[in-house]
Amino acid sequence: MIGKFGVGLKDALATLNRHGSDILIHSQFGDITLGQMPKHGFSDVVTLHAVVHPPQHPTFVGTDVVLQRVTEGDIADAKNFFLKFSNESVLDETPHGQILRRDPSRNARIYVTGMLKCQSGCRHAGKRLGENRVRNKS
Repeated sequence: MIGKFGVGLKDALATLNRHGSDILIHSQFGDITLGQMPKHGFSDVVTLHAVVHPPQHPTFVGTDVVLQRVTEGDIADAKNFFLKFSNESVLDETPHGQILRRDPSRNARIYVTGMLKCQSGCRHAGKRLGENRVRNKS
């Protein structure tokens, strides 16, 4: 896995929760669900918390994540943001990253640490990226 898994995991759990999905994580150490609770000292601010329960299967090896109210289409859409699932072909490697073969059936894409950053037409593409590169050289 590329990136900071802990931060990404918390962001993913918060996003799933915000979209009405239920999450249950099973491991030998405990079962984890999500709960919303008032922030300590700020009762009007509600925050998302991991609620740890005793494990249902204490001899289970590994981690099992159960997502409810998530469709196959939702999963396919999410996978579209990851280079790993993009089926892109690597043409060359440089010290700064990889050069990918452009799929003519879709917009050109830029990935940063394996995540889709932008595609043709986004505000970061084209001229703006070139301007940043020139500015950084001075």
